[in-house]
Amino acid sequence: SISYKREDGSKGRRIRPYIIDLGSGNGTFLNNERIEAQRYVELKEKDVIKFGFSSREYVLLNENTQESDEEYDDTPDK
Repeated sequence: SISYKREDGSKGRRIRPYIIDLGSGNGTFLNNERIEAQRYVELKEKDVIKFGFSSREYVLLNENTQESDEEYDDTPDK
């Protein structure tokens, strides 16, 4: 974790998440690109993670993530 100063001037600590592929046969994908095995990669907000050939995708969010209605709204525009 790293130290930072909050807007009110108080001190806080922030966790920085990382991912590593331990040499898997099918790979680990970050934002649709295979990451290099045995190397830590820092994750950022809204990064998309996928493991091997799984159809599941995982999106990194936090409690402060703002989602726009348009981003997930699949109704046609008028």
